[in-house]
Amino acid sequence: MRAKKKVEDRVNAIMMPTPFHRSGGHDPRGGCARDVELIKTYNVNVQRHDALIKELVRQHSDYEIVALLPGSAELSHARLIAALGDDRTQYENATSLQNASGISPITTQSGTTRIVSSRWLARNS
Repeated sequence: MRAKKKVEDRVNAIMMPTPFHRSGGHDPRGGCARDVELIKTYNVNVQRHDALIKELVRQHSDYEIVALLPGSAELSHARLIAALGDDRTQYENATSLQNASGISPITTQSGTTRIVSSRWLARNS
């Protein structure tokens, strides 16, 4: 009987509405609706910035370099250009650049099984 009461209490707690704002009561100014509209506005602005970044990245002098790297995706081109920086001597060849940027594939083979997976880059900076 005690377990049943516990379950009922938990269900009731889940079903109780949780206030969206700190005051704990109803926000007569429509706080939740206002916040939803703000989030929609933010999303529109993020999409505009994404489109602008894609356009500007294609105009960058290093775009052809990063676009031709095997394993680089359109979303990673801007990051790769930023990671490249101005010092070209830090990378001996395309493979070292791929390794440093985290886009070179990892091949694991055991017996007749061969798996090619993505590399996950972890920097301690």
